[in-house]
Amino acid sequence: MQKLPAWTQPQGDHQDGCIAARNRKQLADFQKMEKIRARCDALVDDPVVAAALKPWYKQFCKQPCFHDEYLQTFNLPNMHLIDTDSRDMDQITADSMMANNGTHYPLDCLIFATGFELATSFSHRARLEVYGRGGVSISQRWKDEIRSLHGWTTRGFPNCFRITMPQAAVRARRWLQTVEPTREAEEAWCDTILQTAAIQQGAASSFLEACTPGFYNNEGTPGLAIARGAPYGGGVIKFFELIRQWRGDGGLAGLELRRAE
Repeated sequence: MQKLPAWTQPQGDHQDGCIAARNRKQLADFQKMEKIRARCDALVDDPVVAAALKPWYKQFCKQPCFHDEYLQTFNLPNMHLIDTDSRDMDQITADSMMANNGTHYPLDCLIFATGFELATSFSHRARLEVYGRGGVSISQRWKDEIRSLHGWTTRGFPNCFRITMPQAAVRARRWLQTVEPTREAEEAWCDTILQTAAIQQGAASSFLEACTPGFYNNEGTPGLAIARGAPYGGGVIKFFELIRQWRGDGGLAGLELRRAE
């Protein structure tokens, strides 16, 4: 059983309840993954291939996926599973690919199924660069960590509004010349993201560290930069309430507004 995260500090009956709930969750996860692994045995004829296809990690270490005919394709005579023992291929030549055991596999076409990118720079994912005051790019500004107010505006990039997942997003008014967060508000929001991520990921941090490498855990190295780029950890309803209250106060606290002349 994993150690309870420090932020919970449960006591007495509450501690027992937390432990019991975690044990039930762990058992449910194991039972679900056992069903998935059993499905490999049921649908794949070759037991060696079936064993290689079994996922040995917790259910949400990676995005769950399914297909009614995927596993059965490994029974076809023209389908071969190459087990690289979780290591990369050693070499790609003009007409083949070499595995780490030295075996060459002739190829007509090589398809790279690289999946998602989570920890790469904004400009790399967006295929464009955004420049703010002083010619500083958003990639430079976010080199070490994403910084914003409410996920949609960043200091030094006036009138640049984003509707993206990191730190959430909202729309802005149009009667101003420039809108951007103050340094203090941006810092406070980033601290909020870290705090809510700690609540959300306190128990999950050890979970992610125990997962096999994937985009959820930055290929096996979860850290502060990933936490800062996380969505608001309080959940959608609480975020909407926070934004509703922020709007209702009428002062647009944390924004530096310059009226159009």
